[in-house]
Amino acid sequence: MIVLQENEPALDNKLRAEAAKAPADPSDPPPDYSQVDSENSTPFASTSHPLPDIKSCNFVSLSRQNESVSGSWIIDPSMMVPPALMPPLLSNETEETRKNILLSSHNGSVDARVYVLASQVEPQRRNRVLIETSSKNGSVSTKVHAVASTDPTKIRLPMSISTSSANGRIRVYLPRSFRGPMIITRMNGSIRLTSALQACVTPFSDVNHVQRSFIGHFDPTEWENDAKWTGDELTIDARNGSVNIYFIDENDQPAPSKPKASGFFGRFFH
Repeated sequence: MIVLQENEPALDNKLRAEAAKAPADPSDPPPDYSQVDSENSTPFASTSHPLPDIKSCNFVSLSRQNESVSGSWIIDPSMMVPPALMPPLLSNETEETRKNILLSSHNGSVDARVYVLASQVEPQRRNRVLIETSSKNGSVSTKVHAVASTDPTKIRLPMSISTSSANGRIRVYLPRSFRGPMIITRMNGSIRLTSALQACVTPFSDVNHVQRSFIGHFDPTEWENDAKWTGDELTIDARNGSVNIYFIDENDQPAPSKPKASGFFGRFFH
């Protein structure tokens, strides 16, 4: 049985011993995916949601010149794809950075709903899901669902989500379990987060059109000694268009900015 995971309370390695003695709390912060392993994965809350009636896939690449890209995809990170069926690598890609799903349009919108299946952690395989959506002249909407399995050996792998539009609005919908840095580059346009998402964001800087912040519980010790972040991350590049960010189970109405809000955070998203 497969269910859609919208809120995954889990714990890092330091708290696993305590977690085994206490009942799961759905309000717990999401896990440190840079340290999580399938052996020590913990149960998580989830809500049932039907998956689309389509086959799962991996390493999908779809590019259009003068058409829109729209659809749903179920990504199975553990699926092995023969090299002969792989799309060619981009000039700036390597096998290590090959996207699990890459959707782009030059003169058209991109509207993607991506379901990411839970997977086992394997040392010989990249244990991170790479998602990229982009348009030169068109809006981009990226909805990401984290899907869980009743198989306790499978977990939600970290996600690296990258989305961009040179001329068009950007909308991103994240699973509630998302935890990691958010970097937004914008030139002309507003940034709106829902109130629920904004409550989970730690802002850091807004310099030279680039905003840096962190979604979810921020632990400075995870960055000590220049440690490389291997958990979730969201990168947005919006040149001429607004940016709206939601949790996947929310509606399409981000909270408006409050001009009278004081302090750095009050001025951060506007």
